[in-house]
Parts: sequence; C-alpha cells; structure tokens
Amino acid sequence: MSIRQKRSGWVIVRLLLLLTVDLLLLSAFPLSLRASTGDAYKVLILHSSEPDFPRTMDQMAGIKDVFSASGERIQYNVEYLDTKRYHKQEYFSDILVRVFDYKLKDRTFDLVLLSDDDALEFVLNHRDRWFSGVPIVFCGVSDFNLLRVSCAEEITGVSNVPSFRNTIELALRFHPSSKELIFIGCPKNLPGKLARDGIDATFPEFRARVNFTFWDGLHAKELAIKLRSLHDGQLAFIYGSICDQSNRVLSAEELGETICGNSPVPVYSFWDYLLGQGIVGGNLVSSKKQGALGGDLALRVLRGEPPENIPVVRVDSNPNMFDYAQLKKFNIPIASLPADSIVINQPEPFYHVSKEYLWGALGLMMAMGITTLILVTNIRKRQRVEKELIRRQAFEELISNISTRFIDSGLEKDSRSIDFTLQALGVFTRVDRCYVYWMFPDGAVLDPAHEWDAPGLASPDASLQEMAVHELSLVVKQLSRLETIYVPEVGVLSVEYEIEKKYWMQRDVLSVVVVPITRNGELAGALGFESVRAKKLWNEDDFVLLRTVAEILGNAFERQLYEHRLQLSLQEAETARDKIDAILSSVADGLIVTDTENRVVLINKAAEKLLEVDSQHRLLRPVADLIREPVFNERLATLGATADSSFQVLLQLFDREKEEVRAIQARTSIVLGQDGSARGAVTILRDVTREQEIDRMKSEFIAITAHELRTPLASILGYAELLFNEGDIGPINDDQRREFVSYILKKAEALEHIIDDLLDVGRIETGRQILLEKSPLEILTLIREVMSHYRLETSRHDLELQTDEESVVVEMDERKLTQVLDNLLSNAVKYSPAGGKIRIGCRSEEGWVRVFVDDEGIGMSPEQLGRVFDKFYRADTSNTAVGGLGLGMGIVKGIIEAHGGRIFVESQRGKGTRVSFVLPKRVPTHEQDS
Repeated sequence: MSIRQKRSGWVIVRLLLLLTVDLLLLSAFPLSLRASTGDAYKVLILHSSEPDFPRTMDQMAGIKDVFSASGERIQYNVEYLDTKRYHKQEYFSDILVRVFDYKLKDRTFDLVLLSDDDALEFVLNHRDRWFSGVPIVFCGVSDFNLLRVSCAEEITGVSNVPSFRNTIELALRFHPSSKELIFIGCPKNLPGKLARDGIDATFPEFRARVNFTFWDGLHAKELAIKLRSLHDGQLAFIYGSICDQSNRVLSAEELGETICGNSPVPVYSFWDYLLGQGIVGGNLVSSKKQGALGGDLALRVLRGEPPENIPVVRVDSNPNMFDYAQLKKFNIPIASLPADSIVINQPEPFYHVSKEYLWGALGLMMAMGITTLILVTNIRKRQRVEKELIRRQAFEELISNISTRFIDSGLEKDSRSIDFTLQALGVFTRVDRCYVYWMFPDGAVLDPAHEWDAPGLASPDASLQEMAVHELSLVVKQLSRLETIYVPEVGVLSVEYEIEKKYWMQRDVLSVVVVPITRNGELAGALGFESVRAKKLWNEDDFVLLRTVAEILGNAFERQLYEHRLQLSLQEAETARDKIDAILSSVADGLIVTDTENRVVLINKAAEKLLEVDSQHRLLRPVADLIREPVFNERLATLGATADSSFQVLLQLFDREKEEVRAIQARTSIVLGQDGSARGAVTILRDVTREQEIDRMKSEFIAITAHELRTPLASILGYAELLFNEGDIGPINDDQRREFVSYILKKAEALEHIIDDLLDVGRIETGRQILLEKSPLEILTLIREVMSHYRLETSRHDLELQTDEESVVVEMDERKLTQVLDNLLSNAVKYSPAGGKIRIGCRSEEGWVRVFVDDEGIGMSPEQLGRVFDKFYRADTSNTAVGGLGLGMGIVKGIIEAHGGRIFVESQRGKGTRVSFVLPKRVPTHEQDS
C-alpha cells in the first residue's frame, strides 16, 4: 500500500467519524433559532457586482455559511451596485447616490458588510450620508489606497491579494518552452487597473525568461479572432473583464467561451470564479473564502469587539486550484501539481483506497444508517420550512422594492420602474422573457409597452408589436374575466387555441403565464411570462406574487393616464399663455389690461419698463398705484358709464434712470364681453418724448434757419438797394461800388454754404453719400491754411499744430475736407469763449491718417455728447447761445464716412473737447466717385 493510499484512507475514516459525531449531536440537540429573545442584528450586505456574477455568488455563499452556523439572529438586506456592467462615472457618483437615497431613507443598520473595491469606495465616499457611526467590514478589496483609508475608526476587513507571481511561475513550470505571455483584460475600471498594476510589478522577475504582451480593451469579437492566431510558445492569462460590441460586460460563462473556446494554447487566471469555464487554473483567489472571512469579522464586531482593534486580514496564501479536464487537454500530469492543489472535475479515485479502509468505512456508514434515517424526516421538513421562509422573505423584499419604485414617481420614472419590475420578476421567477401590454382606450388593440429578455436570449423574430384583440380572442376573453392564463406546455394546446399556439410557437415559447392588469375593476392590460429554454411549472404561491405585481402595475397605469391627461391640460394652458405672452412681447408699446374694478390683470414688459414697476408685484393692484395721473384715473373711472368708449391722455412720467421727464401718450378703450357688457379696459402707453423733442427741434431749426438766412439776405438787399438807387443818394465811386459788390458776394457765399449744408443733410437722411471729388493731396498743407485763417480771426486763442510728419498725402475732396476742418476749428473757437490753447494734430497709423482738434472750452455733458451728431441739435439753445443751425457735426460725420473714415468725440463738462477722425490714405477703387 502506498503512502498516498494510506493517507487517503485515514482522511476518509476521519471524515466519517466527524460526520457520525455531528449527526449524533444533531439528533440530541435539534437546530433552533437564536436562543436569545433579543432583536435580530440588522446587517446591510453591499456587493459591487450583479447578483449572478460568480465571484459575488461565491462571496455571498461564504457569508451565508458563516452566518447560518453562528447561532445568531441576523436579519440581512442585500444590495448590488452592479458597477461591473455599469462603470461610467455618472452612474457611480450620481445615479447610485439617488437610488440609495431612496432605498436607505429612514433605515438603520448595526453593521455594513461589503465586497470588492467599488463597494468600499462607495461607502467611504458617502459614509456620513447613510452610515454615520455604523461599523463597516469589507472583503475582497485589493486597492491598498482604500485599505489605508480603511484604518479609520470602526472599519476592518479582508484584503484581496491575487497571486500574480505564483500563477505565472506555475504556468511556466508546466510549459517551460513558453516565450510570450498574453494578458487579456481591461484596465479602464478599478479592478482591471489594479490587476494590471500588479502584473506590471512582477515583470522584472520574468524579464529574462519571457515577454509580457497586453491585449487591453478589446471587445469579444476582436478578441476571438486574435486568440485563434496563438501558437506554441505562447500562454494566455485573463486578468479583467471583457465587453461585447455594445459595451456589455461578459458573464463568466461567456468570458470562458470567448477566450478559452477560441484559444489553442492554455489559458490561466488569478480568480477562482473562472475555474470550470475553460482555464487551466493557478494560484487562485477564493471568493468563498473571502466571504467567509468577512462573515467571521462581522460576527466579531456584532458581538461587541471594536472594529479598530481588529487588524485587516491580508489573504495572500491563495489555494492552488486546477481543472482536471484542462490538465488532461494540455497533457499536464497531476503529479506535477503542488501537493496542496485542489482539482475539480476529477474522477473519484475509489481504487486508490485500500480494501481494509474501504470496508471499514462502509461498515461505519452502515452503522450510521439508522441514525441517518431517524434524522432524514426532520431534516427534510426543516429544509422545506427554511426554503419556504427564504422564498417568502425574498418575495416580501421583491414586492417592497417594486412598490417603493412607484411611490411619488412621474411618467418617465414610472416607465423605468416598470422596466426594473420586469427584470426583477424575470430573475426571481427564472423565466426567459417578461412583458407588459396596455390595452388602448377603445379596447380593440393591445399596445406593447415594455419587455425584458434574459441575458443571452436573442429577441424573437416576431417581436412584440401592437396586436388587435380579435387575433388572440380566446386569451383576451379569458383575461377580460380577470382570470390568470397558465399554459405549462404550449405544444399540447387544444385546437380551439390554434391561433394562440401558433403565435407562441413562432416566439419559441414552451411555457407561458399571462396575468390580467386591472384598472377600476376592468381589464387595462396584461403581464406575461414566457419560458423559452425549458418548460416551467408554476404553483398557486407564484400566482399570488404575479397578481400582486399586476395590481401595482394597474395602479401605476391609472396614475400614468391621470398624469398624461394633466400634462395635456397643462400643455394646452401653457400654449395659450405662450400665445398671449408672444402677442404682448411683440407689442412695442406698453399695454395694460384692467378689470371692471380698475385692477391690473395683464401688463407687458414695455409697460413695466415705462412705469418702472416691480414685475413681482404688478398684478391685481389698482392701476392708480401705477399711473398717478388724476385726469387719467378720473376718465378711466367713468369709462363705460358715459357714451365714450375710449379716451386719450398725455402723461408726464419721470424717468429715474435718465433723470428726465418723459411724455407718454395713454390711449384707453373699453373691453366688451360676448354679451356686450363691459369687462374692463385696455390701455396703450406710447412714449412720444422723442417725437415732441423732434417737433421742438424742427421749430427751433425753422426759426434759426430764418434768422441765419435773413442776416446775409438783409446785407445783400441793403447794398443792392444802394447800387440801384445811386441816382437818389448821390454818385458812388469805383472803390465804393467794388466794396458793395464784395459784401454782396460774401453774403451770397454764406447763403450758398447754408444751402449746401441743407443739401448735404438731405443726402445723408436719404441714405446717399455726399458727392466727392477726390485727388491725392497734402493734408498738412490744408491744415496749415485753415489754421492761418483762424489765427487772423481770433487773438484770444493759441493755435498749435502737433505732428512729427513731414508730408502726409491723402486721397480726398479738398473742398469738403476744408469744410470739415473749418467746422471743427470754428466749434473749438466758439465753444472756448475764454480763449486758451487749441491743438491740431496729425499722424500716420498703418495705412490711415489720424487728425484731432483739442480745445480747453466748456465741454459737454454725457447726454449732450450722445446727441452731438443729431441733426438740428444744439447743445445750447438759450438766447446767448452760439449761432448756427445745428447741422455742422452731422455733415462732418457724413463727409468723413464718405471718405471711408470714422470720427470720434470725447468731452467732459468744463474740461474741453477732443474731436478726432481717421481717413484711409488711399480709398479703395469701388468707393471712389465716378
């Protein structure tokens, strides 16, 4: 007998002895709930991945085993973050927070037990929000940054240390001729990044032996193609998750099928959840062991041991685990495995046990038979009760989760809640497809609202679509009687259900259940469940669950209809309001609508601005509070009582922003109802300040123009009369005649200039440019000529030319530009009555020439400066004002712009004025006059 055979025999005997003792103890002390009569511990178990992820299931199994064997009363609530499938930052930092705000509202726990890095990070980020003061125990965490944070008060747990080096070393021991290691995963999520970092850290140890190659971020289809090209001398390692083309994370089965099914070379990994899916094995992290260790720590904390006194458990002695089928496929002898290796799928080696140990064990087992038979009935009964309790608890949790989804939800959230309900029901009942049909209001058509298909199940060719009720008349008739339809085997349906049978068989359905959804006691839709991959049997307890959910959906449908109608009403009201607002906004004048008691019921923005009304307190106020004009309010009060149906009043309102009185024309008309009675009044407010100002300026312009024309005309008439009446007044010599004619010509030229100004203003007003006769001229010469003229006319002003230029040639109209300079120097002299320095400057600026005139005169206010180019405008209209028509600056601006230039005015009251303009040195050809 070999040493291995002896060791195996003793192991079996010891196991059988222990089993005998356990059975005897069970018979003597029947299992019971926690002896203590105290309340159960409340524990929140939070997993990073989805419920059916193998790693999560194994961790949960380890936790349950420890809790079940503890004898403690533990009431635990399990939640799943599902971050493996939904790994975007907005889901982690926003959507999950809102979901758990809702789930954990007003709930308290004695302890939080969580698995993997994402769950720990999520709890640490929001601990103060939901778990303040609650002890935290974690397991399966590999992010050492998080582990350092976890040293905080009331936190402990179990770290996850994958054995990258050991697994690589084992693979190279089994395949010594390997030259390249292919690592497959995705470092975009946290577990993948940590695993990638761990593999990178081991590379220096193997640099001389093999090359490391990373296939990161490839989707399943690309990966399958690349894997088929692998050859001898290469090994593959799975270190992270893989997604398909739609960015869905593959399950463990799909991952094994994609990688191991397409790889001609051995595939290894570092976690046990892929064992049995096609990998050879390795020094693997045991998820169930992680969960059991976490459960042990949780029990210690629940029993009163402070978490901060429990050091973090570092699990770095992972078991060596292998798949017998893959060992055989790649000719790896079991004898070459480490001594403590675990091999799955291995045939039972009965022939290794010696006969004496085998017969001894069989005899002992027969001795145990009687005890076993005694306990079987009790154990089976207890298992049935426990199974029913577990199912009932799961049922209650499911109903609670579904119900809470529909509390205080709107149309959009109701739709998402129905999708969640179908998925939860599908997983709980283990069917392949769930769907909801709503019945149209006319009762003739069923509308497919929502559908859920199990992962990996392809949608049927005949997908859900609107269905006329007569197409499945028997089913709808049965539903109309509010009866549940249950077809355990579609293929054996009777002939009368031939249409329904054909419909379901086109969808590959083997078994089906359809539950009516009611609203106010009438059929509103249907909730359906279809099994495609295997027949499914249902019992009455299952139907109770389905009817409860159907009732919840019926209430949600009722609320959806109500909210839909309410939204339509609101939309119609908003549309009407928007039309009124659009009409009011399009009216440039102010508009106020008052009721029969003269209270404001409608006012537009223009009226608010004119009346300087606070928009928050404008409605239902007496209009007299807004318009404080006695005449207006008296006329409004009597409107309708007299024969007049409208009136017009001119209001004087003070504009606080511009600090001036505004003239507002108020026109009010009565508003009549359909019966002809007065329902109120509408008042249009129009700002006529500018019109009155223009009328005033025109009147002033006519008076000034008459005066300006009369003065030279009087001189012309006087001297002409002297020449005409020469015989009556005596002889006139040649010098006198020449002098009289000179005066007549000079005054005629003055009249001509006034008429030219008026013609130029007319051209500018009609949008035409002033006519120019341009030629290249020396502008400095022109400036000096104009300055010399004004030096002769005034002795109180010092005219100074400021320029560094020797010659500046500009293409210009000499007469018009002389008119510009003459006007600017004239204004500088006239509006500097006290004298002072007047500076005229000229300089070149990259294709332009700038000319400015500065004076030290009376200057202008900001309001005057803003109107300096207005026609007929004169800053001073008093009797002592400087003469002129108020046209000069407008004409100057027109001349400058006709040359392609721009003009600027800067002024301060009492500090003088600067007028500057720029001209292009050469005007483009298309801007020149023909």
